[in-house]
Amino acid sequence: MKKKCLVLTVMIVLLGALYMLPVHMGNGANAHIPVIGAAEKMSEEYCEKTLVKATAAYASAKLVDKSISTLQRVELSIAPFGVGMTVAPGEMLAAVNDAIERVSAALFFVMGLMLVEKLLLGMISWVSFKVLLPVALVFAAYFFLSGRRESWTRAAAIFLANVALVCWLFFPLSALVSSYVENAYTGPVYEEQMARVNGSAAQMETMELEMNRELEQAAPAQGDEGWLSSVLGKAEGMFSSVTHAMRSVSVDKVKEKASRILNYADDATDRLFHAFCIFVLTTMIIPLSLFFLLSCLLRMFLRQLINSAPQAGSVLSSLAGKARQAGIEHKEVKEERPSGR
Repeated sequence: MKKKCLVLTVMIVLLGALYMLPVHMGNGANAHIPVIGAAEKMSEEYCEKTLVKATAAYASAKLVDKSISTLQRVELSIAPFGVGMTVAPGEMLAAVNDAIERVSAALFFVMGLMLVEKLLLGMISWVSFKVLLPVALVFAAYFFLSGRRESWTRAAAIFLANVALVCWLFFPLSALVSSYVENAYTGPVYEEQMARVNGSAAQMETMELEMNRELEQAAPAQGDEGWLSSVLGKAEGMFSSVTHAMRSVSVDKVKEKASRILNYADDATDRLFHAFCIFVLTTMIIPLSLFFLLSCLLRMFLRQLINSAPQAGSVLSSLAGKARQAGIEHKEVKEERPSGR
């Protein structure tokens, strides 16, 4: 009896301590709590660092995309009286433009994923320490009050406590493993790829300015054409203007510059895709692998719950059956509504 009262007292004290624990929702709201604040801070710092890198890569991708889109609209046309030439060097960049747009969309998805993770970080501690663990303590107290006859409450308490621990450890553990992989391997590779991307973008911008300058110089010169000028003088002025334009710009030279820009754009696209693959490894594959391992642990805990307490298994089965039946009835109601109208 004394042991039972002591255990119940300890549980009540723990329950009160959990409700008095100043855990709140929000990023950085629990920084003053020693262990919880340290774990959240590590996860938040990793999310912010990854978000900054993803944003920088996305900005570089949009810069390359802007240069490619600008070059695709470049067109030199000299056609006075229906005679002349047309040069459109940007047509060669259509395939690269599609590829860079896909990479930009993928990097934008990584940015959104990091923002969602930051939002989840602000609530996972509250759910674990204010909801799951108190409910687990309530089940454990009921188990001792019932004289240990309701064994399913003990199994439910253990299961909820394990779920709370696993949920709370998921983000810090993911941040720890991803940071280790990044510092040991992917960090230098990412820096190298982004340096090459920025170099290619700078070269593309410089060559774009040179090409625009050449195309501007190729514009036909407008001479003073008074109404007293003769028809022969007008024709001679137009011929001189076309000759000046043909000499000031070379079609082969423009196409050569466009080809070099195409090579820079293709290289930048490959580097950005390589950077995106690094983000996939650190923000998707590693967290999903840890989630798989943690879900296996939760499945093992659930199996232990069902094996140690058959009543809990029957309760879960009945709840699943009721949920399935409710879903079927809801579907039938939705199917009957159009016919009723």
